[in-house]
Amino acid sequence: MVEKEAISVKTEVTSVSGKEIATKKVSSVETEVLNDHLVLKREEVKDKNGKFLKTKEGDHLYNYFVVGKIRNRVVKVDFEPNDKGGYEPLNLVFDFGLPVLLDISEDVRTDFNGVKQSKTIYKAFIVDEDGKVFECQIRPYKSSDLSLLNMLLNVFNN
Repeated sequence: MVEKEAISVKTEVTSVSGKEIATKKVSSVETEVLNDHLVLKREEVKDKNGKFLKTKEGDHLYNYFVVGKIRNRVVKVDFEPNDKGGYEPLNLVFDFGLPVLLDISEDVRTDFNGVKQSKTIYKAFIVDEDGKVFECQIRPYKSSDLSLLNMLLNVFNN
């Protein structure tokens, strides 16, 4: 017999620079949500000595992620840009200083043979004070990150 675990979720609404952010607390780990989108975070990459890694141009390297809790385990879902050149626009999105949101949508296309193909599109985006949208396509880093993201969304949507 498998016992189901009860997870208590507490929602708090706070205001950051005039925008309301709903934070769902799952035990001690917070999963931030703004307008029904997960909030994407970034942190600088450090080497084994604790120094920040830099690119050839001297810019800092970053990891992009969403943190949550699944069955009393803290999980971190890593993301990366869709291509090598995607780090620059992704850093531009983060440089606004606003909460960066994760948008997950489905794209269905029909090829010339009439076969429908669908794929999931992940975007990191912000909406600035003027209402302009700045976005960059991203993807889960590994297939295990995709699995963790699906589990996190299942826990979060219940």
